[in-house]
Amino acid sequence: MKPHQTFGEIKAYARGALAGHYGVAIMTLIDVMLIYIFPTYIVGYLFPGSSMLEIIGSELVNFILSCFIGILEAGLCLIYLKLCAGEQAALFDLFYGYRNSQNHILLISLVSSIISEVCLMPFIVMNTSNMINGVYAPMTEYLVFMAGIAAAFFLRLPIVQSFFIIIDFPDCTGVDALKQSMKLMKDNYGRYILFMLSYLPLFVLSVTSFFIGFLWTIPYAYSGKAAFYLELAKSKREQ
Repeated sequence: MKPHQTFGEIKAYARGALAGHYGVAIMTLIDVMLIYIFPTYIVGYLFPGSSMLEIIGSELVNFILSCFIGILEAGLCLIYLKLCAGEQAALFDLFYGYRNSQNHILLISLVSSIISEVCLMPFIVMNTSNMINGVYAPMTEYLVFMAGIAAAFFLRLPIVQSFFIIIDFPDCTGVDALKQSMKLMKDNYGRYILFMLSYLPLFVLSVTSFFIGFLWTIPYAYSGKAAFYLELAKSKREQ
């Protein structure tokens, strides 16, 4: 028996799940983008200066907001799990995490946010120091930032299925979801990385289309992530 489907089979399933549902997928994406952008204005309004105290305050508020906004990830997982199951998804599903299992979903978001914060700390320190001392080094800051993003991606690999698990099993606690994700991802890190990299050409094309293509490629990638989770969970059950 074949232990895993090929990437082509998983992505074909993901495309089929999205067929006729791109409307809700695109509207959901736009809402998430607007919600993520909004805190930037809040932080900028509360901490308009560049003193050390204001920079620390802005980072603290950013971290707290990221934890609560990260709960939206659970809603995205619900939407794409529904689509992959052939069920009707709605924009309202995006806010599932604020209505159900709030504490457990917040815990997962907190763990994810801590990983990101730790990995981006070198960039934050460098950027803060450069602002205070009037140093202009955009290329160095960009490279440190991208290194932090890459490190966060790799460190989050063990818990990447946590939101899908807690949506798939509503009685599951946040701690259990994190543990189950680690078990599910065991021996599958390389496969998951390669699967996500398979979307890279589409993302490059989306950039060349003045970013308009992201309205289709990001939902496609999320649908692929949901299909990957379902295939992975099925393979684990059959072993």
